[in-house]
Amino acid sequence: MFIDFIGQFQYNVDSKNRVNIPSRFRKSLTEKNIHNLVISKGIDETCIVIYPEPQWEDMMHKLNDSISSLRQSHKIFLRQITRFASKCPIDSAGRITLTNDLLEYSNISKEVVIVGTLKTIEIWDPETLKKHDEENQLSKDDFNSLANNIII
Repeated sequence: MFIDFIGQFQYNVDSKNRVNIPSRFRKSLTEKNIHNLVISKGIDETCIVIYPEPQWEDMMHKLNDSISSLRQSHKIFLRQITRFASKCPIDSAGRITLTNDLLEYSNISKEVVIVGTLKTIEIWDPETLKKHDEENQLSKDDFNSLANNIII
């Protein structure tokens, strides 16, 4: 399943912890007949990550097949991915409800930046994203090297 979440959008979280999903993203989801999302914490970034439910389920099946329940590091990894995950329907107004735990984890209070990353959607506190971008720049050489190696 390919969904092309691209672009950056600014929204506000309302008093009931709801945030709009950009209409461009909702259209892509509707075209694929996807009405439920899964929200979770970012694995290596301090943001909220949104997965289309079928993609989340596929990822969980792959994890289930490759993780050992006897290895401590595997259990910790799995717990960190699934602990704060929550299935989340898109309401009739095109919004999803964010959990208090995820809002606290991501430092989000009111304003958010929503970023499409092809397969997922990220929700960031604007200042956290700005700091992350400043601290995680690719050099021109690194960018070109990656582009030569991964772009077909």
